[in-house]
Amino acid sequence: MLEIPSSNHAHRPVNEALALVAQYANAANTTYYLLGETVPVHKAMGEDWAEVVHRADKSGRRRVVRMVYEVVAFQALRDQLKCKEIWLVGADKWRNLDEDLPQDFEARRVENYRELRKPLDAAVFVDELREQMTTELPLLNDRMLKLSWLDIAERKSGAIRLTAAEAKPEPEPRNLRRIKAEVQRRWGIVPLVDMLKEAVLRTGCLDAVTSVSGGGSLSPEVFAERLLLGIYAYGTNTGIKAVASRGHGHTEDELR
Repeated sequence: MLEIPSSNHAHRPVNEALALVAQYANAANTTYYLLGETVPVHKAMGEDWAEVVHRADKSGRRRVVRMVYEVVAFQALRDQLKCKEIWLVGADKWRNLDEDLPQDFEARRVENYRELRKPLDAAVFVDELREQMTTELPLLNDRMLKLSWLDIAERKSGAIRLTAAEAKPEPEPRNLRRIKAEVQRRWGIVPLVDMLKEAVLRTGCLDAVTSVSGGGSLSPEVFAERLLLGIYAYGTNTGIKAVASRGHGHTEDELR
């Protein structure tokens, strides 16, 4: 059984909902939770789910549908794990948010905030951000209205929908055509990513690449593999997410 603590009492209903799911894990052929059972209510049960979580049984009594409730509970778990409102004990990616900070962060708070170029006072940070948004958002609004290729429509929910007009393809640059022709003449249909891989392995060109922070703990082999995967993802328009799911051991966050 996984341990799933939370960092805020406001998220405890989700933990209680998961405990109820575990309690009924071996209960077969159970459409509804038993009468008198305490069923925790959490915010994920609202909106679209509110009408399907509850159903009237044959006697007309309002009951909680077990299967639907479990789906909603796991959806709430997914959403809160993403923002680390709750975490998994012993996990890495889904670990306690407090473990993301260096253990000496509090002792070196002034130094750390200076490196981040952020004020120590939260009120000052919020005021600066509010001032920046007050200045920039009207500029964004005015400029978006002048973009002929952008269609702005209103959704039924009240939000806006931004749709870019289909762009006309740009003519291929002359030099790019020449490069393609020369590559095809020399190597035929050998994929460019394979050529790049061989160039990296033979020249050791990545030895000259350093982190912007001046350090780095990645081995040259891991760095080269991630770089090539990233180039492949963008160069072929496959996308980082799709490439990250290929079972090579590198996560989407690591490739980004």
